[in-house]
Amino acid sequence: MRYTPALIALLGLALPLGACTSQEETAAEPAAETPAAELTPEQEAAEEAEEQALSEFAETAWRVTAEDGARYVTYIDADGTYRDLRNGNPWQQGSWSFDKAPGDGGDSDLLCFIPDAEDARERCWEPGRLQDNELVVTSGGARRVSLEKVTYEAPEDATPEE
Repeated sequence: MRYTPALIALLGLALPLGACTSQEETAAEPAAETPAAELTPEQEAAEEAEEQALSEFAETAWRVTAEDGARYVTYIDADGTYRDLRNGNPWQQGSWSFDKAPGDGGDSDLLCFIPDAEDARERCWEPGRLQDNELVVTSGGARRVSLEKVTYEAPEDATPEE
């Protein structure tokens, strides 16, 4: 199997699904039309689940080695952006989201990446379970890629929150 730039957007991730939204778009939407004090238990549980899902990938990093020996690392930042490095050098960047898969009854989540490049397409993957620092992600075309969890490093220009 050859790892191409399109394959690597979580280290290139590959399967376009137009239904995923970027983190910025999600943040721009109102959180809820009902004040927090009036939320039903189901609405509160849904909001908590959404926040937990986003936090599962925020501030994590993942590595894959391509057949040609190139090492790709993707840093998933809490602000909804990601950064890809190829052999330690900047390679690609963009935005990411973690949303329910469209039309599946809410049984699975998709980790989606939108590169900043002008001709880039959104790529989405369904993550499996993290086991021994390894995560297998699957595209809609059933392509599976094994990712190794590595130490997250914040962007150099990031300012610590106070």
